[in-house]
Amino acid sequence: MRRLPAAALAAMAAAGCSATLIETRRRVKGPVEAVGLVEPGAGEARYAVSGPGARSRRRDALARIASYCEGETRYKIVDEAERELSEGSFPGDDIEDRLKEGARHYRPTRYQVLYFECLR
Repeated sequence: MRRLPAAALAAMAAAGCSATLIETRRRVKGPVEAVGLVEPGAGEARYAVSGPGARSRRRDALARIASYCEGETRYKIVDEAERELSEGSFPGDDIEDRLKEGARHYRPTRYQVLYFECLR
């Protein structure tokens, strides 16, 4: 069996320890400065709930939301839900051979999705 280099293992581990902002609505300023923000911004973040490190992934999701909303006290989580999403696995040109051998093209993963709004 072929062993992966330490750098590849570290990159794979780091990828599993982070969250993602999957959809965002931009902040929109009013036509004049006195109006301020017309839309403060909002979005969705997600992190995998299976496997070790779910707490650190949640902290990472909240940190990404805080960064997007420009401050830890400048956002509100309006809803959250656990979802099972299927992500495609593209191992390369040999996909047809791998599928014939029984490999799965899509693998379901459980995610916690956080819906947030930025505060003014």
